[in-house]
Amino acid sequence: MKPKSLVLLLAITLRPAFRAFSLAGERTDMGLTSAVRFLSRRGRVLIYPFASLWGQWCGPRFLICPTLCATYRPMSSKKIYNLTRLRLLDLNGCEYLRNIPPNVLSTFTQLEELYFPADIFGRCQIKWEVEGVNILDELKNLKHLTVLTISIPDANVLPKGRFLSKKLERYEIFIGSNQKSPFYRHGTSRMVQLNLQTSSCCDNVQKFLSVLDGSGFPELEYLHVENSSCFRTVVDCLESESCHHFLFLGWLSLHRVLNLERIHNHQLSAESFCRLRTITVEFCHKLKNVFSFSTYRALPLLQEVNVSCSNNMEEIFAIRKEEDINIDKGTDQIEFKQLRSLELKYLPKLTRFCSINGNKETLDTLTPLFYQEVVFSNLETLKLRGINFEKIWHNELPALSSCLQCLKQLTIEKCSTKLKVLFSSSTVAFSSLEEIKISELDDLEMIWHNQLRKDSFCNLKSLDVTKCNKLLTIFPYNMLERTTRLESLTIHDCYTVEEIFDLLPGVDFEESHSEIETRLRELDFKGLPNLKRIWNKDPQKMFSFQKLNRVKVLYCTSLKYIFPFSIAKSLTELEQLHVHSCGVEEIVADDQGEAKVAATFVLPRITFLKLNCLPLLKTFYSGVHMSQWQNLKRLIMCGCDKVELFASELFNFQENNEGQHDSSVQPLFMVEKVTFPSLEQIIISESNNLKIVWHKRAKESFCNLKSIEVINCALVEEIFYFEKVNFEESHSRAVTSQLQQLRIKGLPKLKHIWHKDAQAELSFENLQKVEVSNCQSLKDLFPASIARSLLQLIQLKVERCGKLEEIVAKEGESKAAVRFVFPEVTSIGLYNLPQLRAFYPGVHSSKWLVLKELEIVGCDKIELLASELLSVQENNEESHLDIPAQQPLFLVEKDSFPVLEKLILRGEGTQMISQGQFSEQLFCNLKFLGVYNDNSAVFPLCILQRFCHLQELHLIFSFYGEIFSYEKDETHVGIDSKLDMVLQKLESLFVEYCDNLIQLVPSSTSFQNLTFLEVMSCKGLRNLMTSSTAKSLLQLREMAIGNCESMIRVVVAKEGDVTGCEIIFSQLRTLTLKNLPSLLFFCSENYTLELPFLEDLNIFSCSELKSFSSGDLTIPMLQKVKLNGRNFTLEGDLNTTIQKYIRADDSCDSEDEDSCDWEDEDSGSRRTKIPASRRTKFPRLRGGRFLHLRGRRFLRLRGRRLKRSA
Repeated sequence: MKPKSLVLLLAITLRPAFRAFSLAGERTDMGLTSAVRFLSRRGRVLIYPFASLWGQWCGPRFLICPTLCATYRPMSSKKIYNLTRLRLLDLNGCEYLRNIPPNVLSTFTQLEELYFPADIFGRCQIKWEVEGVNILDELKNLKHLTVLTISIPDANVLPKGRFLSKKLERYEIFIGSNQKSPFYRHGTSRMVQLNLQTSSCCDNVQKFLSVLDGSGFPELEYLHVENSSCFRTVVDCLESESCHHFLFLGWLSLHRVLNLERIHNHQLSAESFCRLRTITVEFCHKLKNVFSFSTYRALPLLQEVNVSCSNNMEEIFAIRKEEDINIDKGTDQIEFKQLRSLELKYLPKLTRFCSINGNKETLDTLTPLFYQEVVFSNLETLKLRGINFEKIWHNELPALSSCLQCLKQLTIEKCSTKLKVLFSSSTVAFSSLEEIKISELDDLEMIWHNQLRKDSFCNLKSLDVTKCNKLLTIFPYNMLERTTRLESLTIHDCYTVEEIFDLLPGVDFEESHSEIETRLRELDFKGLPNLKRIWNKDPQKMFSFQKLNRVKVLYCTSLKYIFPFSIAKSLTELEQLHVHSCGVEEIVADDQGEAKVAATFVLPRITFLKLNCLPLLKTFYSGVHMSQWQNLKRLIMCGCDKVELFASELFNFQENNEGQHDSSVQPLFMVEKVTFPSLEQIIISESNNLKIVWHKRAKESFCNLKSIEVINCALVEEIFYFEKVNFEESHSRAVTSQLQQLRIKGLPKLKHIWHKDAQAELSFENLQKVEVSNCQSLKDLFPASIARSLLQLIQLKVERCGKLEEIVAKEGESKAAVRFVFPEVTSIGLYNLPQLRAFYPGVHSSKWLVLKELEIVGCDKIELLASELLSVQENNEESHLDIPAQQPLFLVEKDSFPVLEKLILRGEGTQMISQGQFSEQLFCNLKFLGVYNDNSAVFPLCILQRFCHLQELHLIFSFYGEIFSYEKDETHVGIDSKLDMVLQKLESLFVEYCDNLIQLVPSSTSFQNLTFLEVMSCKGLRNLMTSSTAKSLLQLREMAIGNCESMIRVVVAKEGDVTGCEIIFSQLRTLTLKNLPSLLFFCSENYTLELPFLEDLNIFSCSELKSFSSGDLTIPMLQKVKLNGRNFTLEGDLNTTIQKYIRADDSCDSEDEDSCDWEDEDSGSRRTKIPASRRTKFPRLRGGRFLHLRGRRFLRLRGRRLKRSA
């Protein structure tokens, strides 16, 4: 059995005898010492930081010894001296371990594996010097140690002389205050990482490593040196006794070694660095080259070179001796056989990749970055960024076709260069190149040479060109045949580009030439203001682009059309088309004039079409045509003023005959000739010539349409047009629409949503959500026939429609009673409808089986409710009136609102309810009541007896002097006990913007279940509550008071009350006092105030606050108080802390910060966890919005106040 498994098995076996044990203290029960000694003889003890006490078990598998990592106290070594045969000690995860007792590690003489703790960044907090003893010295006694992981933040504590075992086989050693290198390779078995910011023990890395290990870690695989200003070289060949250095090193990473001048200062042996695979050099500003050429011979395995941000780097490799150059077939070549990736970034002085004895005399006038002698036979990725070069390759490159034959990815960005042609040599093939990305090459005029080999760029798949402002054409005529495998083309912000594909006008392919099929799938053009054409000629019979899948054209203001005729005819795989802010007049153009008959455009796979801000767009195609869009699901048209989206050919014919149709406005789609069987969403916005969205003849074209949004269209008069024409069939079959959502906004001329006889033509029984806003000419929403069919309607929201008089319009002259049943409606919101008089103008009743939320704001001409009996009596007495001057919104029966939970009303609405002859069961489930703009001096208490299950009450923008008072309520006799029962069930009370409020509640009011209390912006309120009311708040968890200018005290003594008694807020967790300029005390009387669970106290802008309480104060859980946005630790008691800091400076300026203990809001504040049941969202009132403060809501204005009644 493996040792680890044996330990686990033995730990489970010993569990009955095992109780608790602490290395920091004494044994509290027997069993563990002998058990650990027994286990240590078997070789292993594993320590896991998963619990707080020795002896706890984590499932059935692990023995947990966490006190070793959890305690800050020195460990007693007596308990672990007997672990002399221990072979593995793993402290990983014990990041809180600080102290290791002296002479403990040295007792583990048989230890083979030692893992010191470190966090995910490689940092360790252990103090290596304790009582003058260097703990690291004890590692010398671990003669059998083969595996070591250790982090030493301070290099100054390193002992003198060698202190590591000669037998080390695997190690991870971090020295200095560094984090794990981003180049760190997981699984590296031999790694050293140095960050010696303050050390100056030596000037080369290898000498420093020899201090740790006598031979300098000869088998080191990964070396990372960072921020070590003391080092001037990595290897000092002159001082070193051995000529062989870093024989096994695979990764070398140098980061911000600011004084590093050379990696080596003399010629190395061929074996040195012979296994080096990756070189990374960053921010080494004194380094002029990485290796000399003679060193190259020791780099046969080099695969990756990354050099960046080194200001003095002149070359990567330097050839020091001419005789060192290999002679192969008469050609001097420097071959990097295994190099796969080369990345050079921000090297302003780099002139060449490799120099030959520093000689520049034999070079061309324009110095190339890569000479002809440099061969990269397996290079796959080349990235150049921020490099100053005149040309990339030498003009005469006989071996270039072979030296770059494997290059797949080429990136050139932000290079200050005189380069005019990127690929300037006719000998270049780049047959494996798949991706090209060029950016910010200001002088680049051409990408490709005029004469190229036939196999050049034959595998190119992606081309990305950005901010090259001298390019005119991307693909000249000679490149199209070579790049047929191109799949993605991206051109951004190239201001001078006029054409993408140059098909050489005037030169045609021979008739025998077969059409070439391209693989191009994605076109992405953006910010090309001079782009006139994508194809400068219709490529018919030359090239086929039928693989196009996504086309995106943005901000190309000179572009007149997107596709030539032949390409548009073959777009069988196009799925997305997005055109935005272009000068496009039509999507498809026939420049050649070859279309002699009606054209048919079939787009079987397109799912998304977006036409945005195209002020010149007139039509899809100017010729006679038909189009098919079998899979189109989303259609978005915005800012297209000169085009109608849909039009009936018959409708346009009639308008033209009558002289009413503007010939400049053409339809994008003719509904008789196009169908959209899969279309699910239409969004139309800012199309100012659009008048009608849906014609009658389109009813079968949109059989799956689920959502329509029409926004900010100035001339739209109707959404659904169903008027019959003279020669249409008089009997047509009604079609069931799948429409689920209708959103209409900002249509000032909209008169009707549905035109005449809509239900006879199209059924809307699947409609679920209707939102209408800012339609000033609209007088009604639904015809009665449509309203009766809305069996699936869930949400209705109407706002800011100034002329809306009724929700449902009356059809015909019938006076029979109409019944409306809405079995699925859960939410109704009516906002700022000043002319709304009735839900339906005729005799009717309504039933709302699942209505939960009802919001009515700014509807001054309508009553909320009336009983059906009352309405019938009034109609009999005044039968000559069809619509009374003021009608109720709802004619209710006994159970019209069986599940209504949320109700928001103006003050008049509450009076209607309190004075109406309604059953108490009408609002039997109401839990939320919001009242605003109530002119009453006293809140009508009798209304609360109708809401026997009320839990949350909001009173906003009202003129109440008192809220819960019986003095002016004549109906209170006999209801006291019932009303008290309602108040006792109330859980949340919010009072805001009630400036006349003097007294929140009478002294006798009791709230036994109130959990949340917020009072905001009540200018006249001087005291919040009496002591007797405060005593009843046994369940209060959160209280917030703000912007009450006159408030002096929160709790005041009740008249006749005996001071000195206790006031206990037994559940209060959070208390906020904000912007109370007159507040002197929270409680000024001599009461004993107890807040046993208060954790969060926030006091902001209460400049006159003298003390929190005049009596005894008990706040055992409060550790800090937040004053003006900053946390201060309590000094003495709360009153002392307030007196010290709140008066000094409300903002706690920098002078006070040095002398006070404060924390940032995000790091130090405690937050009360709000139960899920209390996180209900407060409904939004029109004209205002609600901000969240610690889980609750505060009303804030949006631009202006809600209008108050006089």
